[in-house]
Amino acid sequence: ATVFAKLDANYGYWQVALDDESQLLTTFNTEFGRYCYRRMSFGIKSAQEVFQKRMSQLFGDFEGVETEVDDILVWGTTTEEHDQRLKNSLQRCEEINLTLNQSKCEFGTTEVVYIGHKLTAQGVKPDESKVDAINKMPSPTCKKDAERLLGMVNCEIYPQHVYYHRPD
Repeated sequence: ATVFAKLDANYGYWQVALDDESQLLTTFNTEFGRYCYRRMSFGIKSAQEVFQKRMSQLFGDFEGVETEVDDILVWGTTTEEHDQRLKNSLQRCEEINLTLNQSKCEFGTTEVVYIGHKLTAQGVKPDESKVDAINKMPSPTCKKDAERLLGMVNCEIYPQHVYYHRPD
């Protein structure tokens, strides 16, 4: 891929209407009465899984399009291919009434940060902001600090760490 676009669903979870049965499961009490959500909210245990499944179903039939929760990645090997895939994706968003956060969308770029990685025509690279954050972390002084560091350093950024830190 040489051309990328990234679309961001505006308040993604809130765009998913709950059926009557699911609404009842979100009921909560207040001093003013009982209420329930009509739309999927953050904090519902299965919200991410349900939203991801829905996004995969809605965009899974498109070539050159991937979804990760509320982010939609569109790519092409040529500008024309990218533009057609982007047009199809935007039409699908319109068909399903999925609104986008324009300030977080990127169009026609040669590189894009997506799920913590920088995607370019040369391949996948680590996101510099994550590398900087790791480099600026103080040296671990206790178990919790070490766990935090290991959580920040994953196999794609530092593949050898799995061999040094594997359980005995």
